[in-house]
Amino acid sequence: MATSTLELGIDIGDVDLILLIGPPNDVASFLQRTGRGNRRTRRTRVVCFYRDDREHALFRVLLKCARGLASLPTSGDALFRPSVVAQQLFSYVKQARRGEIDPDHAYELFHSPQGEPLLPKQQYDQIIERLLAENYFALSRAPLLKPGVKWEELNERREIYSNIGGDGETIEIVDEMTGRRLGYLEHRLPAGATFTFGGQTQRAKRSVGRKLFVAPMGGNAATVKPRWRASARPLRPALVRALALELGLPIEGNALPIMLIGASPPSAEDVGAAHETAEQPHVAQQAILLHCAGYAYGLVLGDLLEKSGDFSIEQCDELSLTINVVRPVAQLSFSEADIAACVHQRWRQFESWFDAGRWRKLIPPGVRAAHVVSAFRIEDFINCFGRSIEFGRKPLFGLPRHI
Repeated sequence: MATSTLELGIDIGDVDLILLIGPPNDVASFLQRTGRGNRRTRRTRVVCFYRDDREHALFRVLLKCARGLASLPTSGDALFRPSVVAQQLFSYVKQARRGEIDPDHAYELFHSPQGEPLLPKQQYDQIIERLLAENYFALSRAPLLKPGVKWEELNERREIYSNIGGDGETIEIVDEMTGRRLGYLEHRLPAGATFTFGGQTQRAKRSVGRKLFVAPMGGNAATVKPRWRASARPLRPALVRALALELGLPIEGNALPIMLIGASPPSAEDVGAAHETAEQPHVAQQAILLHCAGYAYGLVLGDLLEKSGDFSIEQCDELSLTINVVRPVAQLSFSEADIAACVHQRWRQFESWFDAGRWRKLIPPGVRAAHVVSAFRIEDFINCFGRSIEFGRKPLFGLPRHI
């Protein structure tokens, strides 16, 4: 059975059949997981288990892409993650001859082969200030930096070399009797908890700082198996569009359309008459807005609609918005600044979706928010929806039940 762990490209011997329980969220992950099996033959065997029509359709899309029968557009070059600065500086000071680094000189590490900076100097300086304030670095002979107390702790646990994984909040597991380090957990367990680690049942005895002292247990005690948890990431807009087409949703043309599906909104005359009659207030009419652009884009689109005052959002998913039409409008316009403001309000929610990296919590919040706004790719959002939305109407009759 293939899990996300196998996306790292680890081969674990002869595997004749790959079992996928639920589809991954992109084509690359699908290829990595299925690619772990049948390494000595020219045929890959994979069994895909799905829970509903949507997962079934997504598997069909992924299989078409894997077979070369379909392709998805890319979103341009990958963005630089500010958390890489922290990890690279941790490693850089480790290899420095005198254990000191000049931060201005180290800034040159974060330039492209063409000499372009990968992040603004102002953001870089803010990261340096944060790492100093959090005691990961300390001032040596100004302006040189040397390892701080927190860096020493990371180095002792051999955690300075990677930006892959959780948030750098690992807990060291230590055998209480021998003092031997057994490994690491992503999160702390309370005293008395039992868990399986390395094939042996352990009981958590006590915590000291970032160390969890444990003792082995015998018998058949009920245990839990610790695991690394990853935040669920939404599908990319291009993959959602392919999914919508596979589901048979009424998408037409090359551009991603917006269609208001449902009964006709009330007319302006009806709204005015309702306001004039106190005992018959205007009631918002519910409809479905089919966007087919993914969860992140759908949330921001919903925020833009609500800010207009003409709509309220009941529900959002990867394919559609359930909305209440407060006032009938023919068109809604918005600017790049409007979109950026909505993304900025949700940056903490979006951050884990855009591969911000393990050490993101060591980066100043303003720098993290700016990265999320860039990773959201406002230009792609505008390509999906344009700078204004015209609200045409199409009846619900004939709409596939998947929506």
